[in-house]
Amino acid sequence: MTSDYWSLEIENFAVRILPGNTQHPEYIKRTTNYYKLTGLPLNATVRDITPIISHLNGRTCSFTQTSRNSIMKNAYLYVDPTHFAPDHNKAMSTPYNGSNIFIYPIPIHLKRAIRVATIRTHILIAMIKILLTTRVVEKYSKKDLLNEMKKKSQ
Repeated sequence: MTSDYWSLEIENFAVRILPGNTQHPEYIKRTTNYYKLTGLPLNATVRDITPIISHLNGRTCSFTQTSRNSIMKNAYLYVDPTHFAPDHNKAMSTPYNGSNIFIYPIPIHLKRAIRVATIRTHILIAMIKILLTTRVVEKYSKKDLLNEMKKKSQ
């Protein structure tokens, strides 16, 4: 097989092809460098942004999940490392169906910084939850203690 397929089109969907092992060199190659596209209409598909994908030498694209309150959607455009300039760090804007799409290159060093910040955020959220639950438990245990004291005094 001489072709290097990164995705497979099934009906109206483009399915990404990745190895199951996240440490495999091919997996790392296919997930390391990408662009984040923001400001896409909710009904945009891979076929709609094909000109952008081909201009940026994209190999595959995935959309983020939207909620019913969303007014736009985002996509991640994965690029072969040979077509991604490591010093490319400026956002771009391009018109699309009467609005602007913003394209942010995400180099690997920024991706690592985001991952660290995300981990710290998750740890902070977990700590806040623990504090809140212990305060709630303490609050209820104090109430229970007061109720028991009232019952005993009666």
